[in-house]
Amino acid sequence: MKLFYIILGSTALALGMLGIFLPLLPTTPFLLLSAWFYCKGSDRLYGWLMSHPYLGSYIRNYREKRAITLQSKATAVSLMFVTILICILSARCAATKTSASSVSEKQAKSAVQQPSCTAKHR
Repeated sequence: MKLFYIILGSTALALGMLGIFLPLLPTTPFLLLSAWFYCKGSDRLYGWLMSHPYLGSYIRNYREKRAITLQSKATAVSLMFVTILICILSARCAATKTSASSVSEKQAKSAVQQPSCTAKHR
C-alpha cells in the first residue's frame, strides 16, 4: 500500500510541477495532494518535499496562512491573461489566413470558369 501512495504522490508532484509552467493547471492543490500521499507512503519523500526550497514553500504557506500568497495569485492571474491573449491573437491570425486563402481560391475558380476577353471577341 505504501508503494501505491508513493506512486500517487509522485504523479501529483509531477502535475504540480507542470502547473508551475502551465497557467491553467493548478500547482498548490497538486503539491498538497502530493504531500498527503508522501506522508502516508514515505517519511523520507515527505521530508524532502517539505524541505525543498521552492516546492516546500507552497505547502508551508498554505499550512500557515490557509491561503495562497498574494504574489502567487497575481502571477497566476497574469499568466492566465497572457495565455488568453495569445489564444485570441492566434485565433485571429488563423482566421485571417483562412479567409485570405478562401478568397484567393474563389478568385482562381472564377477566373477559370469565365472565358477570357479574347475568346469573346473571336
